[in-house]
Amino acid sequence: MVKIKIQGYKRKGFIKDVKKGSGIRMKYISPTKVRGHMRKDTGKPGKTREEDKWFEPGRHTGWSKDEPQKKRINTIMLSQSKSLTPHNRTLRAFRQLNSLANVTTDKSTEIEARKDAAILRRRL
Repeated sequence: MVKIKIQGYKRKGFIKDVKKGSGIRMKYISPTKVRGHMRKDTGKPGKTREEDKWFEPGRHTGWSKDEPQKKRINTIMLSQSKSLTPHNRTLRAFRQLNSLANVTTDKSTEIEARKDAAILRRRL
């Protein structure tokens, strides 16, 4: 992981003790006084780094765009934890399909995932 140094900054003045009227003037804060002055390099604004482009699902659901819709929805619902309430299972399955549709580059996968997510959303 690449780390970059945070630049220093100027802090606005403020009144420290209202009763006495003592205040602190504007002053320059050096980078070493900033908590965690070395931070993770996130790259250019609006650009995703290559190592962050991969989608890592929390669990393997067995969902496949090649199966019929009823079987796909049944598969993803059965992959959810049995200790959850039915509402929370449906919500988790909906969120998984929605995140899959958001990150996939395959158009047909996106279309099928959005259709299935819409059906699960109606159940909520």
